[in-house]
Amino acid sequence: MEQDNEDHGLISEYWILAFTSPTKTESVIYRQFLATDYYDAYDKVLTFAEKTFNKVIWFKEKRKCGLDLGNRVLPDLEHICTFCNKEFNLLEPVRCGYNSNQKTCNAEFCSFNCKDEHFYLMHIKRNSNIL
Repeated sequence: MEQDNEDHGLISEYWILAFTSPTKTESVIYRQFLATDYYDAYDKVLTFAEKTFNKVIWFKEKRKCGLDLGNRVLPDLEHICTFCNKEFNLLEPVRCGYNSNQKTCNAEFCSFNCKDEHFYLMHIKRNSNIL
């Protein structure tokens, strides 16, 4: 659990959402997100479903999901683009992929355009000392 709003004493905890993609109805996809209570979680799940047209199967608190899902590291429900700081709801974010001499980059992006801009500014221009 994480402290969300110290003024009001609200505590966020992880919830898990199980859903299916409109194009792949045979596979169940799991994502995690932070919410303070059931109504906050319900609002986030409905917003996600409306934005992405996915079919929600169920959602519940991660601590009540048993050991299989409770101990699993799941991707977040909404990602934040490393380059433009926008929230996005793609099933999988575009990853940087930089791996020069094992100096990996864990950046995630909403589009290939943001990935290309990041790659040029952070891994090409910075490393070539053209600043």
